[in-house]
Amino acid sequence: MLTALLATAGVYLGYTRWTASPAETAIQDYFAALADGDAAKALSHVDLPAGFDISRYPLLTEPALADAGNRPKDLEIGSDGTQTFDVTFTAGGSPVRQRIAVVRNGDRYLLTNPFVVLAVSGDRNRQLIVNGVAVTPGDNTAFPSAYRVVAAGNRLFAESSITVTPGGNGRSAKAAFDTPALADGAQASIQDAVRVKLDQCAAAAADRTPHCPFWLRVPGYHPYVRWLIVDYPELTVGVASSVRFSSRSRGTVAWQLSFTSSYGQVVEKSGTLTFPVNGTATPATSGIDVVIDET
Repeated sequence: MLTALLATAGVYLGYTRWTASPAETAIQDYFAALADGDAAKALSHVDLPAGFDISRYPLLTEPALADAGNRPKDLEIGSDGTQTFDVTFTAGGSPVRQRIAVVRNGDRYLLTNPFVVLAVSGDRNRQLIVNGVAVTPGDNTAFPSAYRVVAAGNRLFAESSITVTPGGNGRSAKAAFDTPALADGAQASIQDAVRVKLDQCAAAAADRTPHCPFWLRVPGYHPYVRWLIVDYPELTVGVASSVRFSSRSRGTVAWQLSFTSSYGQVVEKSGTLTFPVNGTATPATSGIDVVIDET
């Protein structure tokens, strides 16, 4: 039997009440509450586990239902003769099918776990906002609806957004972001951060320093080097599985070296060398962190 939920301003037309079974009525009441944006009322029709803590589920609150365009509507209920029902509805203009089980609890009929698990990938550790609610990766249990998922921009990446609805059996939804674009000014910030790292390399006064792209092979002991960067490399930045930078033009550094030879003599030398630079950039609280590859 197929029972259509017809609602105007949240009020059912009378005949749906006359023909619906108690279990179907429970489903109707649940989806009517969602259509009204009333999260607390919707949860009152759910068989919640003991100790259920709403603070752990920000997507099961009214702010997550604030946009009426995301809420489910046009509900239809199909019964297979048991207490399990195939329901269909639209959310965000897309059709959704969900299987819902109903249990009897005393004189009430309650829905069993009529929620959706939202999985997000490709966010690159950006702040996630779902239907206007800030969430963490673990805050992924939601009411059935359409989900506008936003990965907020930071110093490295621009903002990304995607809208998804439940798929398959209606128990899960997947929001997979494409490769993000760099934020405005990110390339310049990476260039500046690399220059800071190169200045630190030059100040180290060592023949070789970890994660520094210029170094000397010294045939002796107790080396001391004075480095002076003449030209900084210009960088190209690309985004794939990580944000990588590489030198479009090589840098130039002048050096003055003193060391003790195997004969105990102090030797002094000087010169210049050119160097490439490659590495990885990641977002940080204070801006952008860069790590120069070992050479």
